[in-house]
Amino acid sequence: MEQATHYQVGQLTTAPLGALIPARDGNARKKKRTRERIRRMAVSIHMHGGVLQNLVVVPEEGDGRQTGRLEVVAGETRRLALCALRDGWIEDAKGYTDEFPVPILVRARDEAIAASTTENIEREDMHPADQFLAFQKMVDDCGSIEEVAAMYGVTPVVVKRWLKLANAAPKLLELYRQDGMTLDQLMALCISDDHEAQLKVWQATRGREWDRAPDRLRQAMMAGEVVLDSPLARLVGLKAYEAAGGQVRRDLFSDRDTGYIMDGQLLQRLAVERLEARAARVRSEGWGWVEARIELQYHELSEFARAQKVRRELTKAEQAEVDRLVAEADELQRALDAAYACDDEDESADAAEVQKLQRRLTELRAQLRHLDEKFAAWTPDILSLAGAIVTVERNGDIVVHRGLVRPQDRKALGKAAAALAPRRDESPSRDGESEPQRPALSEALTRKLTAHRTIALQRVLADNTHVALAALAHNLVQRVLGQHRTLTALDMQARGCADELSRFGEGTIEENRAWQELTQLREQWGERIPGDSARLLSWLIALSAPDLCDLLALCSALTVNVVSSTPGAHAADELAAAVSLDMADWWAPTAANYLRQVPKALIVETVSEVVSAEAAALLAKLKKDELVAQAEAQLAGKRWVPSVLRACSLPTACGRASLRAVAATSP
Repeated sequence: MEQATHYQVGQLTTAPLGALIPARDGNARKKKRTRERIRRMAVSIHMHGGVLQNLVVVPEEGDGRQTGRLEVVAGETRRLALCALRDGWIEDAKGYTDEFPVPILVRARDEAIAASTTENIEREDMHPADQFLAFQKMVDDCGSIEEVAAMYGVTPVVVKRWLKLANAAPKLLELYRQDGMTLDQLMALCISDDHEAQLKVWQATRGREWDRAPDRLRQAMMAGEVVLDSPLARLVGLKAYEAAGGQVRRDLFSDRDTGYIMDGQLLQRLAVERLEARAARVRSEGWGWVEARIELQYHELSEFARAQKVRRELTKAEQAEVDRLVAEADELQRALDAAYACDDEDESADAAEVQKLQRRLTELRAQLRHLDEKFAAWTPDILSLAGAIVTVERNGDIVVHRGLVRPQDRKALGKAAAALAPRRDESPSRDGESEPQRPALSEALTRKLTAHRTIALQRVLADNTHVALAALAHNLVQRVLGQHRTLTALDMQARGCADELSRFGEGTIEENRAWQELTQLREQWGERIPGDSARLLSWLIALSAPDLCDLLALCSALTVNVVSSTPGAHAADELAAAVSLDMADWWAPTAANYLRQVPKALIVETVSEVVSAEAAALLAKLKKDELVAQAEAQLAGKRWVPSVLRACSLPTACGRASLRAVAATSP
């Protein structure tokens, strides 16, 4: 500027943007504005065609005279937003130059400081509920969610969430505005646009804060609908369901694209069609009966006996072939054991040769498994008595349970099996001397791993009320009703084992997701349970039946303890099968929790089993630390767990006949 403009105190006028500068010490707000905050203000100014509220300024002076520049002591965020518009932060925002007129109020310095302080103290931010309604009006005015999203620099999904909340029942919005509910609770209720349903669910949970947790409210709102990641939904597939006319309700407030199947009957019909198609193929195998079930509980499956496969007599040529393969496999295994047993400093073994040996051993195992299947089968007599159930697993895959025998057919099956008189060495080789000789895990590591299995089983059982109460009854019936005593998974002295698990976990249990979720469950119940022990019984009696069952299930689950210093069967194995415990959901091998604590040979063998023989051979001659690091990376995401954490097979009278070599060398 060639000549400085003179401003009078008390003057309400405009000044060019280029004349405005930050106050040296007069602005009461010292916290630095974020880029996002400045951007939002810039969008707002641009939407409204300029600044609606004047800035409070003090003329800058030099040598006792005004310089023509103005220090902004109230309105610095607006000044920064105007500068952002001038600098092109907002696309298509034109006309914002240093000459852009900005409304100002000129004050004396002491008065300006007071004005800045008052503005920041007295200003009250708009309540989120009012913001939701304001955004709804903006979308109604401009007719485009995308346009509003672009104005505020957010995705259209965010704007849709604002609109969803703006469409909540007015009574609930007012309740939220008055701090009568949290935003998470409002979001849970807004999964449906049905105002009557929203109010009904909220009012039905009055006085029960546990039931007003967001997850519980969401479940209540979606009663009768099926989540998209349910087994049946995965089996049918979203495209097939929608192609058949089904509708889906999306949860806008979930970051995992959660949704709900609204037509459960249609979903079941489509699932049955898929299962019946597979059942038709299974019937062609000659079974006496075949059923297709959309759900099969463990206790239902356990009611069936299992028919036994029979290995036919091998010809001399077949036996010779088996003996040859077994001998070669044994020789290869000895050579590999010798190579893997080399010290870290010993570089004598040829990595290429180790890779070749491992590849050939893998081929031999595959051939032996193929022969095992080829030589073992159900006889026609057994096929006519036994049957199969076609059902769906938790991941949505179809599974066929073959060789099932109904209770009324067990006697006839026994006669048929007796006539076959299988040889002793044809029994399933899960036990005995045929187990492969692998490096044993230390007692300390076994305890650590079984501690992780314990906490995972506790977590899954806490969500399965029926099985948890059945386990509780299993113990009580034996103790109270005088039934025959068997091992149970529950410690009926009602002793929690959290301290023991933490000790055996050696610092890794606390990082376990199951441990963290159980801790949260305990804390949630701890907030509800009265601190006065004299009131506890009356409080329990007053609980609703579902709440009491949930509490009993959690307490029952927390008594489970499968920590052991040696691997093997445990009383909790059947319980784990009943709740479909898969330790791959709760544990993964890392350097800290497993790999540094096992022999090098076992790590190489694991990589061979899970990744490839080639990958294992490349690791065989690495130093231990480098081998552990590479093995951890290669095993990540593979869902491998050591045998001590794997699910035990369901009790079976026969399983399948197995060749000795397969049992000795298969993973």
